Amino acid sequence: MVRFSMLAAVALMAVIAITGCTGNGKNEEATLKAVIENNVTALQEENVEKYMSTLHPDSQGYARMKAICPQIFQIYDLQHKLIDIKVLDVSGDTARVRTTQEARRIAGPENYRSNRSTMVHTLKKDQGQWKIFQSDQESMENIE
Repeated sequence: MVRFSMLAAVALMAVIAITGCTGNGKNEEATLKAVIENNVTALQEENVEKYMSTLHPDSQGYARMKAICPQIFQIYDLQHKLIDIKVLDVSGDTARVRTTQEARRIAGPENYRSNRSTMVHTLKKDQGQWKIFQSDQESMENIE
């Protein structure tokens, strides 16, 4: 009887562990998507602090973005929209997420062309929080 109880307890712990892992994977995916959504929302709101909070401080473009974002927000009024988002993979403290996004010029110099782009964002953890480390453009098409 004791042996059966121990086997039952081990089996129950295995089920809990497997279920927990599946749940954590879904939570991790939701967390990664939320970072991208917050990034696009910050662009839409023209909120430099919020935008920068979605970027990894060790990324190569961090300082450049911190400097040029206020200028871009001052010159252009753009409408940003997230069309599609898909988590490609997660491995330890690194993840890749593919997005399709639109940026439409509402106001500002006409040299900016409204566009739809597909990007692969590499996210890395910074003090336990997912942040965008690098973004690579797969494609871009002008719209309108």
